Amino acid sequence: MMIYRELFGFSVRNTFYRNEKYPSELIYQEDFEVRPAPSTQDFLRDTGLVFRKNQNGFKLWGKVVRLTPSLMALARKIDPATRLTFLVTLINQDIQGFSEVAVKELNGGFVYYGHNRGSHADPRNDLRMSTQPTVNATDDLLRTQPAAYSFLAPGLLPSTAAKVVALDGPEIVLPLSTTQANATTTFSFSLGAAPLGRYQLEVSGVVQDTFYYIGNQQNVFGVIEIFFSGTAANYQILEPDNSLTSDRPQYLLRLQGRKTFWRYTVNMIRNPLAAPAVAISDGSALFTLSSSSPTQAVFTSDVHFDSQEDPLLRGSPPNLVKINLKDGVNEKIEQLPLPNLALLKEESNLYYSDITINI
Repeated sequence: MMIYRELFGFSVRNTFYRNEKYPSELIYQEDFEVRPAPSTQDFLRDTGLVFRKNQNGFKLWGKVVRLTPSLMALARKIDPATRLTFLVTLINQDIQGFSEVAVKELNGGFVYYGHNRGSHADPRNDLRMSTQPTVNATDDLLRTQPAAYSFLAPGLLPSTAAKVVALDGPEIVLPLSTTQANATTTFSFSLGAAPLGRYQLEVSGVVQDTFYYIGNQQNVFGVIEIFFSGTAANYQILEPDNSLTSDRPQYLLRLQGRKTFWRYTVNMIRNPLAAPAVAISDGSALFTLSSSSPTQAVFTSDVHFDSQEDPLLRGSPPNLVKINLKDGVNEKIEQLPLPNLALLKEESNLYYSDITINI
């Protein structure tokens, strides 16, 4: 009888959701699709490893043999140099609104990059694949490059001055051609035969560029790489004797709910107010009148709100906070509607969540 055991799991989590997985009122929602890169798909087929999708992630299974009554080992030995690559595609575009993701960069040729060679002392069921507990644009983004890659360097340099070197493999790519003009040199490379992965461009022995070669893959939000060697003990998949511990590694890419200013525009078309005001019932934020006219008043929060599935549910046991519209001390609307947190407006590098009220 063939026995299969889980080798590891991966999932994308988001602090926006109450359970970090999906909206509470839904049974299932796919924000992301994760799939093996073509070379990894070939490797899984050749080695008999089984890829199984689940909600915003996957699990990888392998055929095992029993070493002792309580100890299993992978039936087929995996080369320690093996690197598996998985591509993360964004399905739910609203993620860019209510999560702290780098919208401009992702639309401009960058991807989030994560791997299991972290040195964090995380528990086996919560192993981050980002530099910090949640992904951020400073540490976790890499620019991507296609097969036709070129670099403009100052000075008139020979073709031997430049090379592209793989960071996680033995590959070295030399220039396909060089062009010299106006005291500069353009090095052109063809990366088509190289595997997907991280690379550095070296010119005269100095690193000038670091990027991820993405091949012909389109609409990639993130790249996850799983190494079978060079990992910390809590991140490793197999023991030195090829056996599997009972607690399998669970790798996570965790997103943070976006912080935005809330802005209410009150159009007083039929019911003008003498002293309009917006107030939150627990006093956790102030709404300042940022512009006004006899028929319109705009109120902006003085502090950011964390984008959450239930942004006004506070405390334990949870209590629903209310945002009210007042005229002086008199309450006009007891509970104003919440902004659509998936819709953003950027002004001077600040993000606003807007809502319009007509009275």
